[in-house]
Amino acid sequence: MADEIKIEGNFDELRERKKWLDAYIGKMVVRLVNVTSLALQKHIRQDLFQSFAMTGPRNSNVLFSRSKKLRNSIINIPAVKTGDDVKGGVGIGTKYGHVHFGKRGQVTTIVAKGKMLTIPLPAAMDNNGVARGSAKDSSIFGDTFVLPGKATKSGHALICGKLKYVKGAKAGNVKGKLVPLFLLTRSVNVPARIFPEDLAKFAQPLLGKGMMDIKNGLMGAAFTE
Repeated sequence: MADEIKIEGNFDELRERKKWLDAYIGKMVVRLVNVTSLALQKHIRQDLFQSFAMTGPRNSNVLFSRSKKLRNSIINIPAVKTGDDVKGGVGIGTKYGHVHFGKRGQVTTIVAKGKMLTIPLPAAMDNNGVARGSAKDSSIFGDTFVLPGKATKSGHALICGKLKYVKGAKAGNVKGKLVPLFLLTRSVNVPARIFPEDLAKFAQPLLGKGMMDIKNGLMGAAFTE
């Protein structure tokens, strides 16, 4: 009929356009997750660690950075797209790093695999709070002996001894007075200080804004190459 109006569509072209948009969205979401993960890594390293050597008030809700091994092990995990899911985040590379991450009130007990754990005391640590050496290191500690728990106020046995000179003409000689070097215990309790819910609160605004930016860019991307 002369007054008919025909509307025709090329569905093959529309299907190809949909594939292109799906690939575009996936690529942008992967990029967003990577950017957010890097921001989260930086936040944890800078804001949730405090230098052990610093002076002034200490924040009990952050971790003390001693050797920086734990801090530097907070790494970005590159985003991976599987189907409609995109997963990325941050990881912790040290053996006992995971015990510091958990819900508020979470406490993890670390039990000695051998006879006892040796916990360094101030005299056995350097200015960064790192042990000068193991309790068995005779090149650093000398005249050592074990003080039984029944002879201490805490009830824990102590390894006492003297420090040694490690450099110069006096290297290997003991110096100073006898001091407590290590506390001996069968287990220690480690409270979590970095909480997943707080990390989620940090990441959510970044993800929300990023998704809105992707959404706003779709109208233009849908009709342009």
